[in-house]
Amino acid sequence: MITLSLSHDNTPKPADALKCSRAPGMQYLLVGPNGILEAFNTGLADVETQRPVTPATTFNSFSITKTFTAIAVLQLAEQGKIALTDTVGDLLPEYRFSEKFTVEQLLSHRAGLANPLPLSWIHLAEENPAFNPADFSHRIIGANTRLKYRPGTKMRYSNVGYLILGELIERVSGQSYREYIREHIFEKISSPGAYLGFARPETGEYATGYHRRRSFSNLLLGLLLDKKKYTRPASSEWLAFAPSYVNGPAYGGVVANARGLAAYLQAVLKNTLFENPQTAQLLFARQEPGMGLGWFTGTLNGQVYHTHAGGGGGFYCEIRVYPALQLASVLMTNRSGFSDERLLDKLDDVWPLSRRNNQ
Repeated sequence: MITLSLSHDNTPKPADALKCSRAPGMQYLLVGPNGILEAFNTGLADVETQRPVTPATTFNSFSITKTFTAIAVLQLAEQGKIALTDTVGDLLPEYRFSEKFTVEQLLSHRAGLANPLPLSWIHLAEENPAFNPADFSHRIIGANTRLKYRPGTKMRYSNVGYLILGELIERVSGQSYREYIREHIFEKISSPGAYLGFARPETGEYATGYHRRRSFSNLLLGLLLDKKKYTRPASSEWLAFAPSYVNGPAYGGVVANARGLAAYLQAVLKNTLFENPQTAQLLFARQEPGMGLGWFTGTLNGQVYHTHAGGGGGFYCEIRVYPALQLASVLMTNRSGFSDERLLDKLDDVWPLSRRNNQ
């Protein structure tokens, strides 16, 4: 177990925070509604060139994208274009699902859908201009129309479910998923140095993703994707991923830096992404133990938070909102992660959060 040591002013040392992240490089931000309270940008964005992580460095945020998808659905619900109680099969009749399930059940991972391992659902950055995400989505959804269990009976995390939500957003809005998110979420967020997009920035401020060579997961990596195509040795400790994107933007396509995600979380705290203040409360309403509509829940030192992790080949990230404290935090790293590690429990815990809500 890694314990963060504190400096003379009772803040964690960057070197210890980096060790906690178990990554070559990391970004961390703790923010209130109006500004940054604490910030780390430490370690290496690129091991081979020794390029450091800076505030501008961007990362693949993977499944953190699902929170954007959930907000988009609730925005459309506010506009009366979709209802959470709608039966998905009626909205997308081209798919013959084995049972009926609702939009709300999709958002909270209670629709009963399968979750095939998505590690191979990627393509190289140079392939992105010609890649057709709609074809990918149709193929994957069409292959998973037979449900694994009865809708509403239990929670089972599913990337397929969020591919379906992406298609629903396109169907009812008349825009592509990426166009909708850009116009209705990204463009409503403004903060110096913030980056939110679906591709690497033209400035080249992008972290190389890494996978630890001496790990059990490295043995499995070759069974799940073409290592010769997507990775190369970077050092005795790390394999480097070639720049790549996930195939389905609605379940994992957002590229961001910590400042971009922090600005997004500030918009969530200030409720500027919805017309109706009650919609934000619905977003975090408990559907199952530990689950809201697209967000997971937990507690730290008695404070309720809403969170989502994003992990896959080369990157692992977390976001978190503490509504009662009006605080939010972001962690971004450039190493593979395949589960919700709740590293923010350690990083957020070193500051007395309850004393920072008025700063």
